[in-house]
Amino acid sequence: MALWAQVAGLSWLDDLAVWAMSLEAESARRYFVHFDDSDPVRSSYRHTVVPMAWGGKHDFASWFSGETSAMLGVLLLPMSPVATYLAGPTDRITQNVEEAVGYYGEFNVQYGDYVLMYRALGDVTLAQQSWEAAQRLDERCIDAANSRSYMLAWIAARAR
Repeated sequence: MALWAQVAGLSWLDDLAVWAMSLEAESARRYFVHFDDSDPVRSSYRHTVVPMAWGGKHDFASWFSGETSAMLGVLLLPMSPVATYLAGPTDRITQNVEEAVGYYGEFNVQYGDYVLMYRALGDVTLAQQSWEAAQRLDERCIDAANSRSYMLAWIAARAR
């Protein structure tokens, strides 16, 4: 919307679109992927991401899959070029990825492509490791809304 507003010369709409995207991005970070573990509201929550928030209740669940990779994957969709707002501390990204795919990094899972793209946001080393894993990723683990070429381009942009 912001790009269209800029082309159309509608500065008021550009301001509104940038504000709305910024609010959405910060909300996603604070509530779902990079929340403050020390917040008393989260004292009994034992996971690193929140796929579902219901006011004061947090569920490590999704409506469509019980796979742990889906819990992070659903928060990453669609990994558009502006999704760099998901970047954060490398250790937190590593924790989130490990919860999604396990300590040994088995990315041949549901949303393995998006998890690799997210992991690449951690730092250059993680991006390079993601590049290697992405090249070996089974075709069945690339979401229908994604492609191997887009996934590799996303990761390559962060691995340099």
